[in-house]
Amino acid sequence: MTAAQRSAGRIAGLWLAVGAALAMGSAAAAMKVLGSTGLPAVNVVQARLLVACAALMAVALVVRRGRMWVAMRDWWLVGAYGVVGLAANQVVFMMSLSRLSVGVALLLEYLAPVLVALWVRCVRREPVSGLVWAGITATLLGLGMVGRVWAGFALDGAGFVLGLLAAATMAARILLADRACGATTRWCWRRGARP
Repeated sequence: MTAAQRSAGRIAGLWLAVGAALAMGSAAAAMKVLGSTGLPAVNVVQARLLVACAALMAVALVVRRGRMWVAMRDWWLVGAYGVVGLAANQVVFMMSLSRLSVGVALLLEYLAPVLVALWVRCVRREPVSGLVWAGITATLLGLGMVGRVWAGFALDGAGFVLGLLAAATMAARILLADRACGATTRWCWRRGARP
């Protein structure tokens, strides 16, 4: 891979991260509004996941024509990712959002990268670069400032625990996705090839 390809990949990755952050931030506010309509958290999550599933499946069918398959030994990963990483995460986040402000709920959920970095460092015993810690710190500080967590700060105990559960389930989502990718996929993506 040339230096120009690496640079283009980093720029694309940065734009994808910015887009994901905007999508997640705006989704939290929309979920807060939906939650205040009286719909149970589970129904809001079901609607959100159904729409997301249909949209992403349509994109995947177009982009990955004929290459969508999962080995039998990996179906447990698909199930765990769907139940823990998506459904449980969305439900506990919605429940925390009903008890906390959007800024505080997001700040708690976005402790997930800290949990992932600690998992990599303590369980996998792999080094975590200072740049990763700096990025996590900058993200949490920025989220705290944008969410104005200090304004009208009232911490509900149950909401706090639910926010931490949202962080844990999001960390599980990241770690399950990493496991599902496997060494072959990571090897392909590093070299710019599509798996």
